[in-house]
Amino acid sequence: MYFRCIIYNYKFRYHLNQHSPTNSSAMKMKNAGPLIATLVMTLILSTAIANAAAPKPGKGRIFPPPMLDGTRIDLKDGSITIPTDSPMYVIHGWDLDNWKTRTKEDRRDFLENYTFELYINGERVELRSWKHYYADQDLMKLGFSVEFNAGHFEPGTYIFRGVWRPDGAKETTVVKFHAP
Repeated sequence: MYFRCIIYNYKFRYHLNQHSPTNSSAMKMKNAGPLIATLVMTLILSTAIANAAAPKPGKGRIFPPPMLDGTRIDLKDGSITIPTDSPMYVIHGWDLDNWKTRTKEDRRDFLENYTFELYINGERVELRSWKHYYADQDLMKLGFSVEFNAGHFEPGTYIFRGVWRPDGAKETTVVKFHAP
C-alpha cells in the first residue's frame, strides 16, 4: 500500500512517502534540510523565550538556594560538638538595609569592601560568595560560605575564627569533632 502526502510550509514543499509496514524503509523523506532547519530555529527561539521569562538572580527568588547540607557551624553560638561522619557548613555575611535610598558610593563600598574571612586553626579557608537583593525588604545581602563533607575532619578540637571586614569584628568558636 502506498501513500503520498504533500506538506506545504511557506515556500517549501515536502514529500513524505510511506510504504507498507512490512517494508524496512517504511518512511522516506526527501528535501528534509529545510524542515530540519525550521525545527532547529523553532527550538532555539523557544529556548531563548523561556530563558528570557525565567526569574533572574535577585529578582523574586530566594538566594542562595537551599544548597548547604548538614549541621551549621554558627560562629556566634560558642562551642559545638559534631560527629565526624556528619556534613557541615559555615555561612556568614553582611546585610545592608534601605538599599534603594543609598548613594552609589555607599552601594559600591558595600559590594567591594565588605567581606567575611574564616580561619580554622589559624589557616584561612576559601569561601564561596554570593550577593542578593531582597526587593520586598529593600535589603542587599552579601554571603560567604563553605561546605565540608562528612569525614572531612578527624576527631579532635578545632578553633573556627571569623573576621568581618572592614570593621574587623571577630568571633571564635571551639568545634569538637568526635567519632560516631
